[in-house]
Amino acid sequence: MIFDTNINEYCRSAAMEALVFFAVFGDIPRDEIVQFLDSLFPILYEEKSGSDLLFTTFARVAYNIYPEELMHHIDKAYEEGLIASFFICREDIERGLKQGKEKTLEETRAELERRFPDDIHDKMSWWACFKSDNRYTQSGQKVLYTSTEKNKKKRARKGKKRKKRKKT
Repeated sequence: MIFDTNINEYCRSAAMEALVFFAVFGDIPRDEIVQFLDSLFPILYEEKSGSDLLFTTFARVAYNIYPEELMHHIDKAYEEGLIASFFICREDIERGLKQGKEKTLEETRAELERRFPDDIHDKMSWWACFKSDNRYTQSGQKVLYTSTEKNKKKRARKGKKRKKRKKT
């Protein structure tokens, strides 16, 4: 999927980000993911879709699994302006290198554990789409409108505002 240029770049980027989970939690050895990324960069470079998303994701993934072996690719991408520094700057990469592989992987693991719940079903069970009447409670408080009713009321208010503007 990551190699397929017919796939939307956001999907390709998400697939690339999934590699971090595999490396950090030991499902795939980190070295194999580094080899994969090493083989991916020349393909991305040749493709150059005009967007910095895939190169930025490449740099972020490399940073999260410790970027040492991929620095020649990352440096080249920064030099050519292919990485969005807003999302990951050279200083971030350098900080990761200075703190070492174990510390970087430890921080990444802690961040992933913090951001992603153990029980996703429990975390999402209150969502309206999982309730038969499309009403939901959050923290024990009943919401008065279904999402559809609420949206209808919003559209009606916006319609009234537009009509008032047209009259003036």
